[in-house]
Amino acid sequence: LTSPNGGESVDACDFLLIHWDTEDPPEPGSEGITGQALYFSRDGGSTWNLITDTIDPGVRSFNWFIPCSLATTNQAKIKIKVWDCANNQAEDASDYNFTIHANPLIAPSDLQAELVAEDTVQLNFIDNATNEWGYLIYRSTDGINFNLIDTLGIPHGSDTGPRTYKDDSLWPNTAYWYKVCAYADGCLSEFTNTDSVSTGFNSPSNLSLTLSPPWNTITLSWQDNTNFDDGYRIKRTELLASGGSQGEVKYFDLPKNTQSFVDSSARAFSDYLYEVWAYFDGGNGIITSDTISAEVKNYTNFRVENLHATDFPNGFNFQE
Repeated sequence: LTSPNGGESVDACDFLLIHWDTEDPPEPGSEGITGQALYFSRDGGSTWNLITDTIDPGVRSFNWFIPCSLATTNQAKIKIKVWDCANNQAEDASDYNFTIHANPLIAPSDLQAELVAEDTVQLNFIDNATNEWGYLIYRSTDGINFNLIDTLGIPHGSDTGPRTYKDDSLWPNTAYWYKVCAYADGCLSEFTNTDSVSTGFNSPSNLSLTLSPPWNTITLSWQDNTNFDDGYRIKRTELLASGGSQGEVKYFDLPKNTQSFVDSSARAFSDYLYEVWAYFDGGNGIITSDTISAEVKNYTNFRVENLHATDFPNGFNFQE
């Protein structure tokens, strides 16, 4: 073993490049080194812990990431062990102790969750560590039970400072809580504060109705304002003259991003109320936007009052 061989000073949660040499004289019946393993000791060689035993037989160096959980020790040593197919073995360790300094992950701080679009939350937080591998993003819908939703990778040794993350895997009209921690080699820092934000569900707007000959065709148009919709639903209610009661009710289902619909099944001389809303199907029930509505009133009179005698030089008859 050539390095570390004693006297070095390194930090936990950082990389240590280990070197060794082998003359590798084949023993009788041997084809040379077939396996290698590295160990480390924090007590001067009294006990050893495996680092890895899957090193390629032709390699003579290994970049070890020192566990972040290691406490400071000035009695650290490294040992290399090699063997061949006949199980002939050889090993060598650091001649002298070296020092590993504790270097725990510093937790991120000042987490803020911001709704930057109807369907997107941006997380802003402060990166306080220089030895992390990245950050783990946790999310909850009740503020109690959190699930890991993503990993934000950071180049090792990057500067501290502001970090951002965008979450667009959301449901409408839902409250979300977030927290973040740093990670490296299986070690986790403390969590940030928890912050929450609620998504919306933009309803359609600017509903308009247009009547077309032969006066049983009604064209609806509206503005699509949401990114959440899986589709649109239209409810058509026939309005009866007597006391404002309702008659037939019919529903129409339309694809997402729809902004118009032609209803050619309306009855002439009837009045209708149309209601339009977007819906989202997340698999656990339908979520709907607010509804917009418009009426076709006095549909009978519309047809009669817009007739002009000049349009019918030969006269006309109609039955009320």
